[in-house]
Amino acid sequence: MAALVLAGCDKPQASTEHVKGLAEKYWQAVQQANFDEALTFYGKGFFEAQPESAWKARLQEVQAKLGPLKTWRLKDTQINTMFSGRQYMFKFINAYEKGNATETLVFFQQVNEDDVKILAHQIESLAL
Repeated sequence: MAALVLAGCDKPQASTEHVKGLAEKYWQAVQQANFDEALTFYGKGFFEAQPESAWKARLQEVQAKLGPLKTWRLKDTQINTMFSGRQYMFKFINAYEKGNATETLVFFQQVNEDDVKILAHQIESLAL
């Protein structure tokens, strides 16, 4: 009986396709230079490392140097399940007006939570 109760507490983990859909919506917001909308995809843990205003400024700086985001292409996917939740790592090859960037988004869903949010974002470009 106890095992039945514990199993009932677990929320299902988001499908990889669902999280890819979140990444798609994120890139659409960036492409439209709607950085306030883009910031809603990041989790609280992301902003523990740096303030939200600093990351918004970084996104704006990337666009100022590389130009508007034109296209994005998913290159690699890694899914890791751990005790605290599930991590979805997506590596994108992004084409901006003035150059390209490889960007890695790491989404995280904690155990027993519905929300899937960006925990880490790495931007690599020779033009930055």
